[in-house]
Amino acid sequence: MPNVWQISRRKLAITNWEKGGLIGSGSFGSVYKGSNEKGSFFAVKEVSLSNKKSLGPLRNEISILTGLDHENIIQYYGTDKDGEMLYMFLELVSHGTLDSQMCCISDKRI
Repeated sequence: MPNVWQISRRKLAITNWEKGGLIGSGSFGSVYKGSNEKGSFFAVKEVSLSNKKSLGPLRNEISILTGLDHENIIQYYGTDKDGEMLYMFLELVSHGTLDSQMCCISDKRI
C-alpha cells in the first residue's frame, strides 16, 4: 500500500539571492536567512575559504547532506562562491534551535 502521507520535498535552484539577517554562528561560519526573487526563503551558511581548518569538515558536511533526503533532515540546495567566501544553501527551519525545542519538551514532561 502506498504511503498517502508522504511529504513532497522540493529542491530549490538558488539564483539571484540576497543575504538577510544573522540566524546564528558556529565553529566554521555564520548562518543567515536568505531569499530569492521568487520569494523563497532558505538558510545561507557563510564560510571563509581562507580558514583552511574548515574546508575538510565543510566538504564532509556537503557530501553527507547531498546524499540524504528525509523529512527530519534539512535539505541541501547547493553552494555559491564569491571571492574568498563560500555560501552553502540549506532548508530554513524556524522555531529556534533543536536544543531549545528539546528543553521545552522536557519541561512539559516534568
